Amino acid sequence: MLFHRKKMINIAICDDNVFTTTQIENLITSFMKHKNVEYNIDVYFDGSTLLNGCSTTCVYDLAFLDIEMRVDGITVARKMREKSYDTVIIFISAYTSYCQELFEVEPLRFVQKPIDQVRFNEYLELALKKIISEKKIYSFMFKHKRFSILVKDIIYFESRLHTIIIHTVNGDMYQSGKLNDIENKFQEGQHNFLRIHQSFFVNLHYIQALSFSEVNLYDGTYLKISENRRKMVREQYLRIMERL
Repeated sequence: MLFHRKKMINIAICDDNVFTTTQIENLITSFMKHKNVEYNIDVYFDGSTLLNGCSTTCVYDLAFLDIEMRVDGITVARKMREKSYDTVIIFISAYTSYCQELFEVEPLRFVQKPIDQVRFNEYLELALKKIISEKKIYSFMFKHKRFSILVKDIIYFESRLHTIIIHTVNGDMYQSGKLNDIENKFQEGQHNFLRIHQSFFVNLHYIQALSFSEVNLYDGTYLKISENRRKMVREQYLRIMERL
């Protein structure tokens, strides 16, 4: 059982101003080299070209989108979200009057022109942490075969009859082992999972609501919280939420 992540970070820059795209490309290059991170940058000068590049599957982990283009950045972001692309989005604009529209597509940050290098690097650092976290892969063995899955796609682990059921967004998978060992491994990696019951280890991102005695997941599943874990679960949940 181990964790690893995909190495390459794919980035799109979309702005109709060559000076801006060059500036952003140079800032990213300097930052990534300093962090020793492998990356690839594609530059687009209008939103429709970027969307054509994402027509089948979006390969970009991070996209810098100018708001004032022929096909504007907000429209591009909406179409990405409609297709469930989980690209981290940072908007670029000389104006700040787009609050409601920006909120709808859940961008990570908003960069105002002229671009401040210190603030830009802060946002890039935040984006990189988010991307790396979402690229982490969980590998495990079952019946002498190795399987791998993105950690972010795991909803919860369930221990049942000496087998671990891994409930994921794409269906169930199975592995041999003990839930205690999985919990210890995830805690070492500081992943946002909660042990709510002897049989359940849950990804916090899929918890819609937490009550005194159970958790309600976004897919409609209800899971019981062990009586002896209720206080600890609530404390851990609040502590993790404060960190996010």
